[in-house]
Amino acid sequence: IAHSIRTSQGNIIIPAHSSTLPKMTNISGNGITLASINEVSGITLTDVSDNGIFGTNLRNIDISNCTIDNSTSDHIHLEYSCGQGNLSLNNLTLVNGQLKAISIDATSSSMICDVKNCVIQDNANYFIDASFASKANFNVTNNIIDHNVQAINLNFNGPSDLLVSGNTFNNNTSISSAPIIITSGPSQLTANISDNIISENVCGGLRVTLNDTNSAQLTVNKNVLTNNGTGSQGSLGSSIFINPNGTSLGNFNLNLTDNEFLGNAGFALYCSNGNFNDIQVNATGNSINNNGAGGFVFATPANTLKLDALNNIISAGGDNAITTAGININVVNMNISNNQITGNSGSASGIALSHSGTDLNLVVTDN
Repeated sequence: IAHSIRTSQGNIIIPAHSSTLPKMTNISGNGITLASINEVSGITLTDVSDNGIFGTNLRNIDISNCTIDNSTSDHIHLEYSCGQGNLSLNNLTLVNGQLKAISIDATSSSMICDVKNCVIQDNANYFIDASFASKANFNVTNNIIDHNVQAINLNFNGPSDLLVSGNTFNNNTSISSAPIIITSGPSQLTANISDNIISENVCGGLRVTLNDTNSAQLTVNKNVLTNNGTGSQGSLGSSIFINPNGTSLGNFNLNLTDNEFLGNAGFALYCSNGNFNDIQVNATGNSINNNGAGGFVFATPANTLKLDALNNIISAGGDNAITTAGININVVNMNISNNQITGNSGSASGIALSHSGTDLNLVVTDN
């Protein structure tokens, strides 16, 4: 491929000299070791005995248009410890790795990361395993993630913004890990999971764990989740599992809109395994059909719960369509309107409220 080199006289384009990428094979140790500021583009690495691309004390890294096949360790292993870190991974093919496709460990004061247009297949561990100690802005867009053991595992410990959009997550085989795993510490998290296809995975679709998170804003919009199992996790392997993990001190706001849930083994949305202070859910325009379990389940205690369930189709499931499950919620405000709730089996109810508390304000109309 052509490359641009920046000079004092402006950028100089070096044209491609071949239609095939240069290739390095059977490399002992790491294939490429990075400096703190580096760009790597247009190379194939095959059968590397350690990491394909490796770097520590990084600041600004750009890796594009590369293929890495059969690394013994991680295909790409990056460690950041500077004040401001930047990472761009674009148009990569990462296949047959014996560990992780992409590993990121960032203790930087802030990080900006983009992973886009990549094909990640047949790796023995995570597509991305990333940990951020401080502020992070992370975008994962337009990637194909197929036939890996595990997919994305993201750990945020500072204020963070996340976009996961336009990706395909298919046939990932872990029995205990969802294709998308997000874990947040006490700082604010804003996450947008939109326009993805999540299909034929062994264990669920999206798992969000909130460890005393002060404020979490999650948008799940226009995704297609089909034929995903629950693995070894039962209800915790549902299509979307929200886990306050003991307690979330602040507020959790979920916009669940215009998604399709079809033929999955678990619930569409399952909230459990801890308690919230305040949880607000806007569930609008979702199509939930022929799933092994039910629709929306709130099995986590809270101080307040506000649910707007509007214009959804919840049909032919194996459990209750909308339910609170044997918990304490002090104040509940629910508006359940204009939904089609039909043909759910297994002694299922359309709406089943089974919680204790002080106040219930319930509107059920035009369903």
